[in-house]
Amino acid sequence: MRARYALPAAGALLLLALVLAGAAHQVAAWHDVMTEDDVRFVTTPGAPRLWEAPRGPGADRTKDLLGLGDDIRFRSAERLYVRGHQSATSFVQEKARLSARAAAVDLLEETTVDDPASWRRARAANLLGILLFEDSRAGQEVSQDLSRQALRAFAKGAREEQGADDARFNLELLLTLLRPDGGLGRDLREDQHGTASGVGAGLAVPKVGY
Repeated sequence: MRARYALPAAGALLLLALVLAGAAHQVAAWHDVMTEDDVRFVTTPGAPRLWEAPRGPGADRTKDLLGLGDDIRFRSAERLYVRGHQSATSFVQEKARLSARAAAVDLLEETTVDDPASWRRARAANLLGILLFEDSRAGQEVSQDLSRQALRAFAKGAREEQGADDARFNLELLLTLLRPDGGLGRDLREDQHGTASGVGAGLAVPKVGY
């Protein structure tokens, strides 16, 4: 009787061992992907296929178990932010640049709301504010509305417990820049119930907070 059940039990243990070995392999593979692609991003922001899942079964499941979805979304948003600031010398390149900026705005907005890490929410809000302020300088018709959105993004980042310094700096400086333009800065201070006042040194120019 014992021999009768020994073989299935051994098979189950072998299967479990294979599953654990595969999971360990994927954990190590994901670690290598994140580490190596972070370096690639710093040295070559336009490098293709950054932070893609490693090969092999269980890669997506391991990503979920490790909680890497938010990390990858944030990294993708930063990459799109950088691509949105690259120079364009042709219509095709300019179209790609504008598309990257629009996609960056969407991912950054998602990050400010859904990301569990305070420092990533703060950094995303800061980058979003920079993009919105840059866009406000490009079109007069929606300039004030985009400026208000930028201020609110900076204020949101400034309220975070971690990584809020850049957003606070840019919030204070943008309020200073907009103060002579009809009291927009004062209105935002009232809208934010005091959050926007006295929080930081001051947005030198777009891109400084990055």
